[in-house]
Amino acid sequence: MKRFAVILAATGLALVTAAPAHAASGTLLLNGRAITDPHGCYDSEERPLRIENGTNETVVVHGLPGCSGRIVGFVHSGETAVVPGSSVSLP
Repeated sequence: MKRFAVILAATGLALVTAAPAHAASGTLLLNGRAITDPHGCYDSEERPLRIENGTNETVVVHGLPGCSGRIVGFVHSGETAVVPGSSVSLP
């Protein structure tokens, strides 16, 4: 029984450590700037934000730099939008 528990624990650890990091795949165009496989937060000096979401994730648009402030919109995968805001985030 002890050997079974060790094997089970080792297998569980392998499954936990083998999990890939979650990030969008594809290209995000933010005011003409191409970002490949984006993840995290991106600020832009230009307003409004022109977003072309060529990724497999939804882009969250934030009202303030640093992905802070209130959420002012979402741009789903495959969509293009012009949104007032200062920054965007992806998982």
